[in-house]
Amino acid sequence: MSEDKFDRFERGVFQIFRLTHLGEMQWSRKNPPQSLTGGTNSVFPYFFEAEYGGKHLGLFQERYRYALSETEERWGERVGLVLLDSAGDVEFEFPLTPFTDDLFEAVKIKESNVDDFLNVLMQSEPHGVKI
Repeated sequence: MSEDKFDRFERGVFQIFRLTHLGEMQWSRKNPPQSLTGGTNSVFPYFFEAEYGGKHLGLFQERYRYALSETEERWGERVGLVLLDSAGDVEFEFPLTPFTDDLFEAVKIKESNVDDFLNVLMQSEPHGVKI
């Protein structure tokens, strides 16, 4: 892949991150499509979907096992961003960029409503006591 094409993907993922951070792109948690999970032993604990410009995006975390030897296995994980076709199947997987993990964490935090929880929690803090 040429350097220019990678830079374009990197800028695109950053733009998705920016729109998400500003609340201009909304994500919702869904079940991952069969075209992503089929034929694997992987676990997909998170799959989010968003729409922008008439296209659907999927953002996922995949956990997979890999062998170190005949008797020893380890778990690995990765985050991915995909473009989905009209049937909801994976049409394209974006190359990993420095912003993909940040995008995933931002979406996970927004969709969990952890900010609302922390706001309520902080309101219960005794007055005059700061951590």
